[in-house]
Amino acid sequence: MEKTEFSDLVKRHSGYLFGRDGGMRLDVAGAQLDGFEVSDLNLSGGLFQRTSFISAAFLSCDFSLADMRGVVLIDADLSGSSLRSADLRGAQMHQVCLMHCDLREVNFTGTQETPTALLGANLDNVRFARGKASGARLAGCSLRDADLSEAEFENANLAGADLSGAKLDGANLRGAYLNGARLCGASLSGCDLRGAQIAGANTAGAKFDGIVQDEWNRIFAQSSALTASEVQWIATQHAQWLETAGKKGERAVFDRMKLAGAKLQWLDLRGARFEEADLSGALLRGANLRSASFFKARLDGADLSEVDLAGANLSYATIAGTIMAGARLSEAELIDDGGKVIGKAPATKVLGAEMLGTDFTQADLTGVDLSSATVIGIKTDAKAATTIGQWGDAVRRQRP
Repeated sequence: MEKTEFSDLVKRHSGYLFGRDGGMRLDVAGAQLDGFEVSDLNLSGGLFQRTSFISAAFLSCDFSLADMRGVVLIDADLSGSSLRSADLRGAQMHQVCLMHCDLREVNFTGTQETPTALLGANLDNVRFARGKASGARLAGCSLRDADLSEAEFENANLAGADLSGAKLDGANLRGAYLNGARLCGASLSGCDLRGAQIAGANTAGAKFDGIVQDEWNRIFAQSSALTASEVQWIATQHAQWLETAGKKGERAVFDRMKLAGAKLQWLDLRGARFEEADLSGALLRGANLRSASFFKARLDGADLSEVDLAGANLSYATIAGTIMAGARLSEAELIDDGGKVIGKAPATKVLGAEMLGTDFTQADLTGVDLSSATVIGIKTDAKAATTIGQWGDAVRRQRP
């Protein structure tokens, strides 16, 4: 199909959606849309059975309620699009990017392969029974009340994911990374959790019937995570260290500690150290983290919205599916207790960091050097995009 023909059909579909004379429902069943690059189209309710999207980019488009049975999505990018309640039964998918997509209530039954780039996607109530998602990157995703029974999630990254009320009975979670995940009320009866990591996960009301006892003991004994009271004690000591300029208290050093799912929101942790720490799914919203070090830390699925990271070190950190909405990474003035400016904290250092599917909406990245970082599928808005500055083109070119 030619692009001009497709454009004409989209215009007539718009008329159909709004009840205008001459409008006609979009029907491109069996068509080849290979290599098409479009954005912000309303394609809701369209007919795409067996349509080919090889190497196509349909960014921020509306596919809600679309019939996409048997669709071919190979090396395609649908980032930011809505596929809510779409029918993708029997779809052929390989190397598909669905980062930050609305996939609520999508029917993936019988898909030959599942997209691995799903960071930031909403998969609430999705039907994925017996689906295949081994190695999928789902850190920080929402899968509330999803049907994932007997699905393949071997070696998948589900750090910080919300699986509340999800049905995972009989699922293969061997080697899966579930640190900091929310499993409240989830059913994991008969799951294969061999080699899985689940430190810091919230398992209140979850069902684990049929799990081998030895494996159960290993999973929950593996976590040498700090207790909430221990974290609070360290934070209190750190506060004294800050208030007395190091004369009392002690600097917070969380190096190599397991803090998956830890609650550190709104704390003053300026200058704290989290080097090589596991903060998967941790809640740090609104924390003051100026000049803190997260060298080689794992922040998959963590909430760092509205944090102050001026002068912080995120070099070689893993920041997949992390929420950094409204965060400050730009340089900032250092002011003493008397209100006097005593210097500047430089922009956040991100040398070699992996930022996959990170949410930077309303974030300030002025002065941040992204040249050596891996930045793929990030979510930005007008403010964040302008502050990315000279690295904007390079960032936009990167794809999973």
